[in-house]
Amino acid sequence: MSEIDAMPELVRIAAQPSGADSCNGSLDDVLLFDFLMQRGESQSPIHAECLNTHLSRALVPEAVPAITFVFSGEGMQYFAVGRELFRTCLPFRESIMELDQVYASVVGTSLVQSSGLFECPTDDLTDAVGDLRSIAVTLPALTMVQLALVDAMAASGIHPDVVVGYSAGEAAVLSASGAASNVVALKLAIAQGRALSHLEEARGAMAEVSCTPDQARAIISEVRGELGVGVLEVACYNTPGALSLSGYEDHVELAVAKAYEAGIFARRLDTRVPLHSPMVEWCRAELRHLLSDIFSEHEECIPKVPVYSSVTGALFRDPFDTDYYWDGAVQPVLFQDAIEEMILRYQGVIFIEIGPRSVLTSYLRSMTADIENFSVISPLDHI
Repeated sequence: MSEIDAMPELVRIAAQPSGADSCNGSLDDVLLFDFLMQRGESQSPIHAECLNTHLSRALVPEAVPAITFVFSGEGMQYFAVGRELFRTCLPFRESIMELDQVYASVVGTSLVQSSGLFECPTDDLTDAVGDLRSIAVTLPALTMVQLALVDAMAASGIHPDVVVGYSAGEAAVLSASGAASNVVALKLAIAQGRALSHLEEARGAMAEVSCTPDQARAIISEVRGELGVGVLEVACYNTPGALSLSGYEDHVELAVAKAYEAGIFARRLDTRVPLHSPMVEWCRAELRHLLSDIFSEHEECIPKVPVYSSVTGALFRDPFDTDYYWDGAVQPVLFQDAIEEMILRYQGVIFIEIGPRSVLTSYLRSMTADIENFSVISPLDHI
């Protein structure tokens, strides 16, 4: 595959339905790829010739779905994320290298060269992970991948009509919404990772649990009854039947065990940072100081693309600022509320999950399963 053709191939693979539940309603007879390519052709004439393949049977639905980029958060990244795109997709690689220069200017070293995240030989993958699980590295790396993927989609004329962030994914939203540049978004992620890394020695943890809020409260009550009062909170409201917990490590582990005993799926997330819990208060001073430094250097960061915020659980029209990103770290993620409000406002949506793995895709599908003209795809699942 040539570098010139790499991005259209990414969109072609990612946008084709993966199963009966990936398209429904008036999109049943439409290849998502065809629709996205039509959008890309109309928005980016330079790429029209490159995007003209496979446009065989596209039908434009009466209600044109809103292309919605959904940015996932911490806990699902893996060492080889973005490696194939970095090798084959010129726009993605160029964006990563530009962002790496920003990273080096702030941190003092190249993330690409020091970590091997994108260039490490395949044979060395097992040994290369090392200490790269620190949020000081993983959060900026996640943001770099997300921003580069947005740039690569844009190179093929695919732009969001709406953006949604989830937890750490809110950093990339700063740029994807048009509120600030990639440079500012990455500096934000670096600041967040630096401050939050102090929580890695606090013996905290997070877990995802397939239960209702009432069931979660019952589990939390049982855990506190056995271990005493300690931090254990609902951290993320994902769907009516799925959420995340955050708090002390022993409390989270016991909560996972009790969920299993009750026949409820639960598993610990791959993070040592108990985000969206009172434990984040321990790094309040540093995080707010670093955030304030970033936003004080720039004019008002007002989104130009509609943002459905998981921080507020609603359409967000105000400037992004220190308070927004502080609240986004310490308060629960209101992903369900944001998506449900968005569904009420749009007659159709194509959700494109921007992240290492399709963790949010299942949430989105469960909330739109019975609604016509809603579809979900995840590009990096196919790379």
